[in-house]
Amino acid sequence: MLQQAQAIGSVQEVGHVVKRLLLNYWPAGKPVPQTVVQDWVRHLVDQPFASIFECYERQIRSTDDWAPRVGQFLEKVQRHAQQVKHIEDALRLSISDRT
Repeated sequence: MLQQAQAIGSVQEVGHVVKRLLLNYWPAGKPVPQTVVQDWVRHLVDQPFASIFECYERQIRSTDDWAPRVGQFLEKVQRHAQQVKHIEDALRLSISDRT
């Protein structure tokens, strides 16, 4: 199960989440430019999709009024992915100790 948490999403999956995130901050009625979405996707596409989605969920629930920059969001995604990997490694070690 945790291996799924480390799985990389497709460009389309990441792009969909990015569009949803940016629409929370974009002027109403105006589409998010595809070039902006592509910039975000380029920086996020090699990150675990579960971490991208979890950070998206945290961001839209946040009480902050500011829109994150891609680097700020990427840092949160990387931090989350590292926490998941740490848990996965600890569980793997715990299981191997029992066998």
